[in-house]
Amino acid sequence: MFLFSSKLQDVFNLLPNLNVAELIKAFAVKTNDMMLVIYLSSLIRSVIALHNLINNKVICPLLI
Repeated sequence: MFLFSSKLQDVFNLLPNLNVAELIKAFAVKTNDMMLVIYLSSLIRSVIALHNLINNKVICPLLI
């Protein structure tokens, strides 16, 4: 039993310390970067959809 608890303690000692301010800031920056990419891709997709809608109305005015 002592060997198991010793190995278990070693496993927990090898885990990274997640309370480090630099690590928290790095995760926040990475998350913000990913959110910016998602926002920009949604914005670009909306602009392209609007462009296609306007093109359809210009090309086929009889469908109005």
